[in-house]
Amino acid sequence: MTVASGGWSLQFTLCSYTTRWDSTYVFCGCCVTEEVEFDYTGLSLGGAPWRVDDGTRIAPYCQAWPDVFAGQWIENESSRVVAFTESVEEHLEAIRRLVYAPEKVRAVQFRYSYLHLLDLTHQIVEIVGTSDGLTSWGPSVMSNCVVVDVLPERIDEVRRILLETNPDDVRVEPGSPVIAL
Repeated sequence: MTVASGGWSLQFTLCSYTTRWDSTYVFCGCCVTEEVEFDYTGLSLGGAPWRVDDGTRIAPYCQAWPDVFAGQWIENESSRVVAFTESVEEHLEAIRRLVYAPEKVRAVQFRYSYLHLLDLTHQIVEIVGTSDGLTSWGPSVMSNCVVVDVLPERIDEVRRILLETNPDDVRVEPGSPVIAL
C-alpha cells in the first residue's frame, strides 16, 4: 500500500496474517516494512526532518523481540505507543534512544505477544472445528486478543467453545455475512 501527498510518499507492507485492523493506523510491527521518501523542507529543533516517521526506527527494534513484542500503533495522529509483555521500561528507554521524537513514544504492558496472537489466529478453525459461520478472525493489537466475528446463528456455540479453551485471549463478536464477488 502506498500513501502519497505533496512531495512525500510512504509505502508499507502489512503482515500477511493480518485480517483485521483496530483503526486506520495499526501496524503489527513484526512484519511492517516502510519505505519513506520526504521532501525535507521543514526541520525540527533537533535538526531532524519534521516529516520523518519514527515508526521506521521502531519496527526493526520490535522485530528483534518477537516473544515479548505485543504491537505498536499511532495515537492522536502523532504519538507512538509500543506494547511489550515484559521489561516495558527497558524497551521504552531503548526505543526512545532510536527515535527523533522520544517524548512522543510511550509504552504499555500487555499479557500476550503479537506472535502468540498470530499463532492463535491460525488455530481458530481447528479449535472451533469448522469455519462455517466465521466471517473473520485475527489479532486486535490494541485489545491484545484475537477477535472472531461470527454469524448470529452460530455466535453462542462459537463463543462457548472459544471461552472454554481461550477465555482471556479471544473475543467473539457478531459478524455480517461475507458476499463473494
